Amino acid sequence: MFRKATVIIGVIGILICIGLAVLAILPWQIASIIAASIGAIAGIIQNYLPKEKEAKKIGKAMEVPKEEERKLISKDTVYVGAHGQSFSFELDNEERLEAEITSTEPIDVYILDRRNYRKWLDKKPFGYHCFTEAILETCIDFSAPKKGTWYMVFEMYGRKAAQVKVEHYLAR
Repeated sequence: MFRKATVIIGVIGILICIGLAVLAILPWQIASIIAASIGAIAGIIQNYLPKEKEAKKIGKAMEVPKEEERKLISKDTVYVGAHGQSFSFELDNEERLEAEITSTEPIDVYILDRRNYRKWLDKKPFGYHCFTEAILETCIDFSAPKKGTWYMVFEMYGRKAAQVKVEHYLAR
């Protein structure tokens, strides 16, 4: 759609320049420079827009897996206050954890390994494998880089506590 619009706008711009030159409103030299520039800009835009096949491919990559391809492992509503809230999961290497999260107030969501979870509990600086900030609604797709216990941690983003609905899935 954008490709066609770019071509149409480019053609209209060139025709306007030629029309202004024919009516002697613009000198031919200036009209030809403007027309060439419009054509070049339209060509550059065309070059950077994704082609139809690429757009379909991108769209497919973003599709949410079908219900048959993932298994619901928990569905909870939790209160996230000053001390946060967490869930733990045992995951194999490259096993995927997906979560659909909805919150009444903005929250931060982290995925932590065991060592960084300990640091989070002790209120020390910690690292994370996945992070989303100030969300009200999001989907997380996390692939475990190694076998072990993984933690999904929710924290208040501001000063207001939140009620959070979360569904966790194991995906194939």
